[in-house]
Amino acid sequence: MIELAGGLLISNKAFILAIDLEFKGHGLTVKDGQLYISQASQLNVQDRAQIKQHRRHLMALAGYEVPT
Repeated sequence: MIELAGGLLISNKAFILAIDLEFKGHGLTVKDGQLYISQASQLNVQDRAQIKQHRRHLMALAGYEVPT
C-alpha cells in the first residue's frame, strides 16, 4: 500500500495502473461518483480488466487533493 498525504491508502497495483494509463495518454477523472477515463475506446482488454479490479482506488486517486 502507498500512503498519500492526509492518510489516503492506495494499493501499489492501482497506483502503477494509474501511472501506466496516464503514460498511455488516458486522463482519470471522477464525476458524480463515476470514474471517467479519456479515450476509453482505446483501452485494451487487459487495461479494462485491471480498471474494473481497481476502480475504487483509481477513483480515490482521480479525486485526490493534497491537504493543505
